[in-house]
Amino acid sequence: MIRVACYIDGFNVYHAVDDMSRATRGADNYLKWLDPMEADGYFADRAVHEIVSVKYFSAYATWLPGPYARHQLYVLALENSGITVCSGSSKRRTFFARTAEPCSMVARKRNLMSIWLAT
Repeated sequence: MIRVACYIDGFNVYHAVDDMSRATRGADNYLKWLDPMEADGYFADRAVHEIVSVKYFSAYATWLPGPYARHQLYVLALENSGITVCSGSSKRRTFFARTAEPCSMVARKRNLMSIWLAT
């Protein structure tokens, strides 16, 4: 058997599913509760590969009460299914972008996520 470790970038998975859900007007919203232990079967053949660990990397958007609470529930479900959750930090900052009007700026919010290196 080939030993496999799965590393999941929670931020990118969530936003890919969220974009897909918006495109289908919410029809794919259930995918936000993806079970990585089941999904890894799509990427690894269990007859050949032994999944030795699954690690989920993410950070909470604490400034968004609703999504923050749902994310906490999702992380609890992941931990209860045997997945190792690695929590990072996230912060929000304001930056300014030019608009179509000359000499005009508009404030935008952007989430900054920490970067994880798998070792």
